[in-house]
Amino acid sequence: MDLLFAHGDDGSPMLDREADPSTAADEARPQQRREERFIADITANANDLVSQGWAVVTPAGKGVVAAELGVPRSEVAEAAEVYRAAGRAALAAVLGRRPAEQKNRPS
Repeated sequence: MDLLFAHGDDGSPMLDREADPSTAADEARPQQRREERFIADITANANDLVSQGWAVVTPAGKGVVAAELGVPRSEVAEAAEVYRAAGRAALAAVLGRRPAEQKNRPS
């Protein structure tokens, strides 16, 4: 217990007296046990992601984003290009470099 109440750099005690473990035990309140079923089966086929409790997360494609927004895919693609160009220009300005068109040239 004293190790938990010690300074990390020199190991000296943080308290001027020894901690009494029974104090914490007296304050502990039992929690009601949660009844849950297992959400994963580690014995299942390794290729069965659902049984293993895994999910694959990938970025949404332009078509998915367009469908969610109710706009043509071409508008999402154009907006992505504008956003990318603005990001490159901002980065170039912050770094004090030449315009984004010349970013691939050696310094």
